[in-house]
Amino acid sequence: HWLPAYAARYSPLPIWKVAVSKHPELDNQLKNLRTRAGLTQAELANKVAVSRKTINTIENGVFAPSVILALRIAGVLDCTVEQVFALKDE
Repeated sequence: HWLPAYAARYSPLPIWKVAVSKHPELDNQLKNLRTRAGLTQAELANKVAVSRKTINTIENGVFAPSVILALRIAGVLDCTVEQVFALKDE
């Protein structure tokens, strides 16, 4: 996560507690599809070669996955990328 240099110096909170903005334009069904497939976050993470925390941050809208990761996730869940991730209507 990128923070301006001044944020690290002048933030009243430790840098790891500075709020990370969510991706309001991206809707995802990852948690629903993962639980329907009977997978834990750790199991899915292992199958797509990322950490459990990465899966958690994607599910919570904190992190938008790369195209490659989105394709891997969709492949493991046996669905299309569009079934997992979609742009929200404006």
